Amino acid sequence: MTVKVKVLQNWFDLASIYTGDASNAYQLAFHNNSSITDDLQSGQEIEIPNNITINQKDKKYLHARNLQPATGLTLEQKEYDKPLGIGEMVINSSFIVR
Repeated sequence: MTVKVKVLQNWFDLASIYTGDASNAYQLAFHNNSSITDDLQSGQEIEIPNNITINQKDKKYLHARNLQPATGLTLEQKEYDKPLGIGEMVINSSFIVR
């Protein structure tokens, strides 16, 4: 089955929606020659393999309530998440020695 990615969806969202189990994200990404850390683009087509394990109970729950998780980060949120610790500081620039 081939599905289209919606805005801000990631591998875990797709795995939850179409298999009822977020842990299938790894298998979905691998099947589509991708990594779970890769950003998915809205409208991108993803193939759901036929041999993937389906959790019918959780899948039916999401579909019955028309829930379509989209937990990806926006560009603004990604900028906020930049490391700010000692290892990222530059002496006399962002780390002042007095």
